[in-house]
Formats: sequence, structure tokens, C-alpha cells
Amino acid sequence: MFDFILYLGQSALCLAALYLIYKVAMSRETLHRLNRCLLLGALPLSALLPLCRVTIVKEYDVTPVVTALAVGDVDVEVVTAGFDYISLFKDIAVVAYLIGVGVMVLRLMISIRSVWRLIHSGRRSIIEEGVTLSVVETLDSPFSWFGHIVVSADDMRECWQMIRTHEMGHIRLLHSWDVLVVDLALCLWWFNPAMWLLRRELHAL
Repeated sequence: MFDFILYLGQSALCLAALYLIYKVAMSRETLHRLNRCLLLGALPLSALLPLCRVTIVKEYDVTPVVTALAVGDVDVEVVTAGFDYISLFKDIAVVAYLIGVGVMVLRLMISIRSVWRLIHSGRRSIIEEGVTLSVVETLDSPFSWFGHIVVSADDMRECWQMIRTHEMGHIRLLHSWDVLVVDLALCLWWFNPAMWLLRRELHAL
């Protein structure tokens, strides 16, 4: 298990490097679809890069070396090892990581449940095939979740057409799947700041 955590740490460094490259090269671009592809593509790429190993083979002239060994009585001394701090550190790291994963999974389940309850708490109507509108009394910001658009009553009266165009674009581009995939990846890489930044960047597109 500790080896798996080391692998996740290596992939986290790769993701941080890829995210930095993205910020430098593409953060000012307005090509939202391309930016989404680059951000989502960074996830599998960062997971695969640590698995790549480059082996360099060098040829040496081997000179036979003959060593004379004197065989005699051998005194064996039993040495009692001290406390194994390395094993303790590995165990603590594994436990801390698993606790973090458990917290993130629970957080994701609560978040999905809250969104689902919010969708079904409003006045629902079908605006086109496969797309449902839910109007709630109060909401900080309108959003879409798979085939559902959720808006507040005030936003519905003031700027519904603009919201509809924007959120329908998210639904057609399957943006909810992108967010869900990143949230699932965040359960594994919860300790990686680059993953949180990538998630925020994706939500902003």
C-alpha cells in the first residue's frame, strides 16, 4: 500500500508540472473546449508518466577478479535491532491517506445527495427532451447537473434566456461528467494542491 502512495505522490508531481504548463500556455485562451480537453487529459497523462521507466544500459569490460577466502571458525553475533521508525512512518502515512480518501468519498456522496435534493425541491418542468428545469426560491448561482438545470426564482424572471443558453451548452458538452470524473480523481489525489486548482479551473470554464 505504501508503494501505491509513493506512486500517487509521483503522479501528483507530474500533474503539478502539467498544470503549471497549462497555466503558462493556455490560461488566457478563450477556447473553452480545448482548455477542458487539456485539463482532463492531464489526469490520465499524470497517472501514466510515473509508470514509464527509461533504462540506460552501459557496457563495461569485465576483468575476472579472484578472491581467496580463508575458511575458519566464524563467530556469529546476534544484534538486536532497535525500533523500526521507517515501518512506523509507512503505517502512519497509509492510515492518514486512507482517512483522507474516506473523508473525500463521504464529502462527494453528501454533495451529490444535496444537489439531488435541491433539484427535486423546486418547481420542475421539462423544457426540451431530456432536459428538466427546476426553479427554487433561493440559490447563489444557477447550475446544471446532467439533464437538470437549477435556477432561482429571481434569476428565472431576470435573465432566464441567458442562463438557458449557457447551461444548455454545459449539458450538450457533458460538462457534468467532467466534473464527476475530477471529483472522483480528487478522492485519490486529495493531498495534491494541483488537483484542487485543476478542479477550480474546470468549474470556471
